[in-house]
Amino acid sequence: MLYGNTISSWSNPSVLEFAAGRDPVATVVERARGLAYRAMESGWSGPPFDPFELAEILGLKLTPRDDIGEGRLISSGRKKASIEYNPTRPVSRIRFTVCHEIAHTFFPDHAERIRYRGAPREALERQDARGDSWQLELLCNIGAAELLMPIGMCRDLLGVVPTVRTLLEVRDRFQVSTEAVFHRAIHLAEGKVALFAASPKVSGQRGRRYGIDYLIPSADWTLKKARRFLLPSNSVVGACTAIDWTAAGEETWPHIGMPVAVDCVGVAPYPSHKFPRVLGLIRPPGPSSKRKGQLAYEIGDAIGSEVQSHALLCHVVNDTTPNWGAGFAKALARKWPHLQREFRNTVSQESLTLGDVHFASVPTGMTVAHMVAQHGYGPSEKPRIRYASLQECLLRVADRALKRSVCVRMPRIGSGHAGGAWPVVEQLIKECLVDRGVSVTVYTLERDLALAAAKKTAQYMLW
Repeated sequence: MLYGNTISSWSNPSVLEFAAGRDPVATVVERARGLAYRAMESGWSGPPFDPFELAEILGLKLTPRDDIGEGRLISSGRKKASIEYNPTRPVSRIRFTVCHEIAHTFFPDHAERIRYRGAPREALERQDARGDSWQLELLCNIGAAELLMPIGMCRDLLGVVPTVRTLLEVRDRFQVSTEAVFHRAIHLAEGKVALFAASPKVSGQRGRRYGIDYLIPSADWTLKKARRFLLPSNSVVGACTAIDWTAAGEETWPHIGMPVAVDCVGVAPYPSHKFPRVLGLIRPPGPSSKRKGQLAYEIGDAIGSEVQSHALLCHVVNDTTPNWGAGFAKALARKWPHLQREFRNTVSQESLTLGDVHFASVPTGMTVAHMVAQHGYGPSEKPRIRYASLQECLLRVADRALKRSVCVRMPRIGSGHAGGAWPVVEQLIKECLVDRGVSVTVYTLERDLALAAAKKTAQYMLW
């Protein structure tokens, strides 16, 4: 999925142990997203998503201290790690710092030393004789971004071509970090665009020269994997010499090998570094091409009277019983009773495994995908959807759809009896299906639209 083309030259021992041969950026995003899934399934909700609540769910103690830079993670022996943070910092910085320190707990050696954020230079020099701790800090920033703005946020950025200006507006609206907004945007972006992070690498008589720390393309742009590379000495990136200073221009980057439009902004520097890092977007000049797969919405029944033989119909079932007693599955059983009989005969209670997909056919020639992504059934205070399992299911559906060159249709899966958040499910559909070239149509019953409108009105009146 995303994060497959990031920088490949990593040297920090903590990073190498953590990644275990995989791409470190992809690994930290996967770890952070998995944590967010589990927290949401435990009742963590937003926006805004509260990092303090997340720390409480994880059993991490939080202590305010105004005598430290930004924050630090403390862990010793078998004791649970604790986070200290500076309460005098801006709210958005505090929130990002807490998420950053949570991300430090992903690394297997986090208990071996205190991990600082915004620490004095001498403390950093003591703990980083190799000079590559910035790699660890970089990954924790990426993990923090995924936690601070987890999957499902910023639906208004879905399918648009982002700009630095619009992303800074979103940042201010949600009171989150710049890095968090950029990372969420690249997941949602349409067309050929890539997120980059750069920092000063060379200084001399000719001034500072910036190098790429990581480069993450959208799903529509395939870029070859690269080692870190230096930007041209006259790059507009060098104009972002203060936090929130912006710059834009067109130039040719050595690794890209073609002209690119650059749009960038200065962000907080690495600990002990004087000059800001730079986050930005690059894209080929000219109109942006759209992906092959499309996501469409229609009012009506996903089963429908005009069933397409070249479609794959998806729905979610639970992992506890092969008997369908509610929701879309029950409607399927009424329409095609043999689906329930076959499912009951071929799937025992013991063989229902989260993440599995069971395919079946109906007389019209359409294929139905029973996706096991709900844990248990019946009323529950917490969501029964299992997002990681749903992701596995959707990837398997995508493989089937691509192999057979068919489109996918579905109700608003996971957001009914399973209790999931539709914005999260929607983005999973985009990443697992649409970004891989599968067209998807989501159906909503008129009565469900009316109920949703009534609920929204009631919430408005409560305000």
